[in-house]
Amino acid sequence: MNHCALLNLGYSSEEIKELTPVDIKPNYALDDFKKLVAPLINHQENKIVFFTIHQRKNQSTYPVEVHLQLVEERGIQEFLAIILDITDRKKAEIDMLNALEEKKKILESIGDAFFAMDKNYKVTYWNQTAEKLLHVKKDNILNKNLWDVFPDAINLPSYHNYKKVMETGEAITFEDYYGKWFEVNAYPAEDGISVFFRDIDYKKEAELEILKANERFQKVAQATADAIWDWDIANDQFYRTDGFEALFGYEVKKNFKEAEFWQDSFYLEDIPKVKGSLKKALADTTQEYWQAEYRVHHQTEGIKTVIDKGIIIRDESGKAIRMVGAMTDITERIKQEQAVKELNIKLQKHIKELELSNEQLEQFAFINSHDLQEPLRMITSFMNQLQRKYGGVLDEKAHQYIHFATDGARRMKQIILDLLEYSRAGNAMEDQIEIDLNELFAQYKILRRKVIQEKDVQFINHGLPKIMGPIAALTQTLHSLLDNAVKYTKQNEPPLIEISAQEESDHYIIQIKDHGIGIDAKFFDKIFIIFQRLHDKEQFDGTGLGLAVAKKHVDSWGGKIWVESTLGKGSSFYFTIKK
Repeated sequence: MNHCALLNLGYSSEEIKELTPVDIKPNYALDDFKKLVAPLINHQENKIVFFTIHQRKNQSTYPVEVHLQLVEERGIQEFLAIILDITDRKKAEIDMLNALEEKKKILESIGDAFFAMDKNYKVTYWNQTAEKLLHVKKDNILNKNLWDVFPDAINLPSYHNYKKVMETGEAITFEDYYGKWFEVNAYPAEDGISVFFRDIDYKKEAELEILKANERFQKVAQATADAIWDWDIANDQFYRTDGFEALFGYEVKKNFKEAEFWQDSFYLEDIPKVKGSLKKALADTTQEYWQAEYRVHHQTEGIKTVIDKGIIIRDESGKAIRMVGAMTDITERIKQEQAVKELNIKLQKHIKELELSNEQLEQFAFINSHDLQEPLRMITSFMNQLQRKYGGVLDEKAHQYIHFATDGARRMKQIILDLLEYSRAGNAMEDQIEIDLNELFAQYKILRRKVIQEKDVQFINHGLPKIMGPIAALTQTLHSLLDNAVKYTKQNEPPLIEISAQEESDHYIIQIKDHGIGIDAKFFDKIFIIFQRLHDKEQFDGTGLGLAVAKKHVDSWGGKIWVESTLGKGSSFYFTIKK
């Protein structure tokens, strides 16, 4: 054993002579050694190479590579062994394996899909992300030609771009579609190419949405008369549509910086106010909207008034990064509002004049009603005295004449009273108070109990609401409609009257339904006109003012009144009142 071997094993030349090869190989039996050298002894091999572990004198071990030969000299067989200490080589192999394992872990852990190919497009590596994105397992593609696995991809950009990388040795980045959109980065390698790719479907969808949004923006800009603007605050870029040309009366710049914005035809006196308002809105991180009204100069039409509205877009910290808005020409609206104001002033003046005139007319009607009733009272009084004093000597014809005179005077007095009542109806709105319509209905039955008993009237109340309204006007309206229902009944048939209410979103509809004589449809509008009667006074008495008074009251509180009826079957009167 040479000096180097002795140094490796730690033995002296005398000590080593006492040992066998088995002694320096831990856990190694003699039979195993015999099997190992059998090919040499049997002349099947001239030399054998094997790897094993040698044990030093201090019991430590180290890896070795053994080259063993059988040497015969003068009939004696001996083994010649050349032993190489491969500790450094083993360490290098382990380091390389660790490096490869680390590289594999990196390739498997990255978010991108990755695969590698040799120059013949044979796949040499395929990571888990590639498996997920392309739905091909590693075992089904390693050591196979890429295009044999994906024959339908030969006509795609990937095929031509990979070939280009192979030929030119230059890296390339491109996008390709294979069931979904991918971003691909292909790099040249010593033995082929390496490919990284990622799913960019979300990016393509976002780009498509942006494209659609831009198209919608352009369409809206074309369709509207407003001047639309888009201010990229972060990059100091301002864009505006053709609507500004209509606003200023000349061709305007579409893309520019913020500083150039105020160079157009803005009213100089309004600029500081608008700038201040805009600056304050942008500085307030809680403010999402901005609005200002100011003036601009039109090249041919003079000064215009606009209202400018914008939405403020902020980043996560609240800093304004963009604004999108629109300017609307409100010049005509301002003119109309001014005209309406002037008209309202005139109307208020006319209303006061009408109120004064109505008050004077009401006083005139009240005074004259008394003056007109005086001669009627005289006629009635003298006719009564004539009948008392000379009734015994007058014939039947004279008594008939006296009856005609007194009856005419009575009816004339009632007409005068009804006219006075009509003149007062709906002239002034009372205070709005809470009214229980069920109580008004109960009061009516008490007030009209005599006629109700005489006619044997039956009522059905389906339930009435409590409302806010004018008590006097509402009472008179309800009573007038109930009086009509009681009056116009069929002979020898007890009247049946139903009262109900229907609730709508902002009002009630009150219905009074009877089963009386009914009304022909051609008279539906006529019955609400003053002095319009459909029957002779011999059939039904009255002056024809009851429904006209009711309509005037309903009109005064902004309601509607109408009738639905079938001749011979009855009528339903309706009126509305707001909640």
